[in-house]
Amino acid sequence: EVRAMRRVERLMLGTPLIPRTIAGVRLVSQAENPVARDWMQQFAPMLRYGNPSFTCDWRVTRQVVMAEEPEEEAPEASSVPEAKSADEPQTATDEAAEESEKEHIELLFTDGTSQVMNLQLYRQSHQVMQRIMDIDTEKGLSS
Repeated sequence: EVRAMRRVERLMLGTPLIPRTIAGVRLVSQAENPVARDWMQQFAPMLRYGNPSFTCDWRVTRQVVMAEEPEEEAPEASSVPEAKSADEPQTATDEAAEESEKEHIELLFTDGTSQVMNLQLYRQSHQVMQRIMDIDTEKGLSS
């Protein structure tokens, strides 16, 4: 399996890669995510080489766990009725924060639209790159 990956990498590195419909990529992941790190090291430079105006940003997810710790302490310090009323809005806010901070890749298209890919579905960086190229091809055919 490792040899097959290396062959794919060599093939892709030897071929200029110019996406037709993708203008940029925003990557949001944990700093220690090996798929995200490998993709940024191996494939992002290749995309930028073929298209210097191509943007590629990587942002580390915010730690939602740290935001939850004070909430657990707050109900202990307050009375029970206040804790129930205070928890309901915070739960909705926390769910929105968790949803927005899931590891993902956002593809920015030349027509101003975007598409989000769930980064947790991929085990290797070349799978992410293959999906990006598939989306680029599909978007080009539908335009």
